[in-house]
Amino acid sequence: MKVSSNYEPLQGLRGSNGLQHVVLYECQDSPQVSKLADTPGRQCYGPNTQPFSCNTVVASWARGSEGFSFPPEAGYPLEPATSHYYLLETHYISPTDGSLGSLDGSGLRLYYTPELRRHDAGVISIGMDPNWRHIIPPGQQRVVSSGHCVSECTKQAFPHNGINMFAVVMKTHRIGRQVALKHIRGGVEQPPIAADDNLDADYQEYRKLGVPVKILPGDHLIAECTYNSSGRTAITLGGLTSREETCLVMGLYYPKQKSLAACHSLPSLPTVLHSLGIQELSPGSNPVRISAPPELAGMTLESRLVSYDWDNQFHSFQEATMKGSFKPLCWTAQSTILP
Repeated sequence: MKVSSNYEPLQGLRGSNGLQHVVLYECQDSPQVSKLADTPGRQCYGPNTQPFSCNTVVASWARGSEGFSFPPEAGYPLEPATSHYYLLETHYISPTDGSLGSLDGSGLRLYYTPELRRHDAGVISIGMDPNWRHIIPPGQQRVVSSGHCVSECTKQAFPHNGINMFAVVMKTHRIGRQVALKHIRGGVEQPPIAADDNLDADYQEYRKLGVPVKILPGDHLIAECTYNSSGRTAITLGGLTSREETCLVMGLYYPKQKSLAACHSLPSLPTVLHSLGIQELSPGSNPVRISAPPELAGMTLESRLVSYDWDNQFHSFQEATMKGSFKPLCWTAQSTILP
């Protein structure tokens, strides 16, 4: 086994060719992944594409980043016996004039050493699962969204002595302004693990914490993101494209645990409906239609989203989303959900 001690962007990443960010994932061996390895690559996400068993982040770069060096006590383990394949995901914006330029020469350079460090490091994603249920109303100076990593997940996954988080990168898209990673133990809020009150979507860098933060099994973590949608006239939904929004904190930590790769949540469907003043949907309707309250009966869910009176209803929407129920989604490295 070797360990990755640091990584940096290749020269092609420094150009102005529309590149936004690059993520390197470790894959679980599967026939689907080995088949893909013989192809020149493809769109990562399509309407009918199956998710790969490649959701363990090894390294990530975003515009403005110079790369990352691990601390002397930890390195990312590269284990050829168990991981034969890695997946490089490249996000870029295509300019309307077709001047994207060449993506050749873009990628990451990893430095590795056979001299093992004391601890194997891992990466965990905390926040909102990218999904349309993450709704950001238009025309608002301040919209808050929260993604939860629930105590039941950390209790199952983290070792008895806990993990030590030593660096974070905070991810939103274009309208994110603030992110905080909150830390709750036994119902008592601890000091935030990290916070950025002046977020820049074009500068998303792993930032080392002054002192590694101990997170114990049973601790509850919350990624809280604040957006400014005042420049938008239509709602923004959660998703993977830069026009959509996201709320994620990637945490580097040691010792590496094997059972939890992403610790996310989503507002429950009842919470989403309640935030839009909807009581019931018509079962089996396509497109999805509202059956109650009577004044909305027959309207489609999509038209309700588009025509909602956000100016007058925003505060009730925000309260419903902040206090409503949510669905925890604790993803393993194999793209399955922890029970």
